[in-house]
Amino acid sequence: MKKSETLQNISNNQSHALLSALPYNAFVFTEQGDCIEAFVGNEATVTSFDYKSLVGLSLKQMLSPELAKRLQNHINKAIKSDLTETIVHPVSAADLAPEFQTLTGPSETLWFEGKATRISSWEGGPVR
Repeated sequence: MKKSETLQNISNNQSHALLSALPYNAFVFTEQGDCIEAFVGNEATVTSFDYKSLVGLSLKQMLSPELAKRLQNHINKAIKSDLTETIVHPVSAADLAPEFQTLTGPSETLWFEGKATRISSWEGGPVR
């Protein structure tokens, strides 16, 4: 059974409980790069930011064009291959969209490891 099929078999409540229990933030993006769900990890690097406010925004609205394109490429590759994509990337204030550059947070560049994997449905509907 593929990872995407396994995740489909877990109920929505179990999925939310699992993702909310992770130590790091987790996001669900559509194929187009729109954020449809955000989970704040127990060990979030920046705790003063409301990550749920990203729901409804696209990668292009959150990040610099270069970083948004890079992350979108990883999402596309994960969807096409049906394999998990790993991306390790730095994020500094310059990598954020202008409206997020004034957020209070660490002044140094932060490093993140992201995982992108294909899921065919979320909350009972397709992820498109």
